[in-house]
Amino acid sequence: MSQRITNAEFLQRYESEDFGSVILPQEKDLIEKRLADLDASQRRVVQEKKDVTGGDDWHDGAFRATDNEAKILSDQASKLGAYLCSTIIEYPDENETRATLGSRVTVNQAGDTYDVEIVGVPLLHETAVSDDVMACSIESPLARSIIGKQVGHTAIFNVGERRQQVEIVSVDQTAMQRFLNDELAK
Repeated sequence: MSQRITNAEFLQRYESEDFGSVILPQEKDLIEKRLADLDASQRRVVQEKKDVTGGDDWHDGAFRATDNEAKILSDQASKLGAYLCSTIIEYPDENETRATLGSRVTVNQAGDTYDVEIVGVPLLHETAVSDDVMACSIESPLARSIIGKQVGHTAIFNVGERRQQVEIVSVDQTAMQRFLNDELAK
């Protein structure tokens, strides 16, 4: 069973404790939904492998293709399944002024302004977030630098050997929850 803590407790302990992986409540639901979808796909591929028999070149190629697809599905399931034991962090209170897991943060970097959603499971957000919003893993240097910061604060982080700086323009504590609720409804 996963441990569940409030976002305020997470922010209080963030700097001093290693939580391991952390996820939002709806991310756990999305993981379970995606794992069920991957399992159904895996069963379909297994059935296709059974249907592909014979020793000619076409059958051998089809067998290799389904074998490769099965491996990809298994890898995806393995990566997502690892998050099921993560600490679940409740969404931040809508009056919370600090950036945290579950926040949509607008940042300005050298005159460019863009939105960042701080997420626990980046695999869930690779294609789901719009072009206007960047999903940012809580493990990323950018997210780690802005967690706990408020509007007007500056955050400094490194990308490789290069030092980067962003200013926090706004923090929205409800956008991420609305987005994940919409994803679950699909």
